[in-house]
Amino acid sequence: MKNDSTNETSTTTEQAINDVLKVERDAQQQITQCVTESEQILEQARQTARHIGERNNNRITLIHQRCSRKISDDIACMQASSKQLIEDKQTDHFDITAMSEVLDRIALALTTTQADKTGSPQHSHQQKERE
Repeated sequence: MKNDSTNETSTTTEQAINDVLKVERDAQQQITQCVTESEQILEQARQTARHIGERNNNRITLIHQRCSRKISDDIACMQASSKQLIEDKQTDHFDITAMSEVLDRIALALTTTQADKTGSPQHSHQQKERE
């Protein structure tokens, strides 16, 4: 009977060891599966982060382009306005100078008599009186 009891204990021990080994294998498979799933989740997160980064970079680039275009347009507008102001001032300046010269000639023509034009002494005396 001792043999039967020893056999039974041996069988029970072997079964217990086998059960523990099976549980360890199952646990290892679960760990491997968790690692695989976590790596997949991590890769998806990396892809999402890359996508978000690319979208942000595209948006930033677009904003920079719009700002550069706006600044360029504003500079061009300011340069055109400045150029127009300079041209207007030059035109005004030339008009004033030309008008002044014409008025001086008209005034001289109106104030000069025929005798003055010939250089008579009477002209010199009248001119001195005017001065």
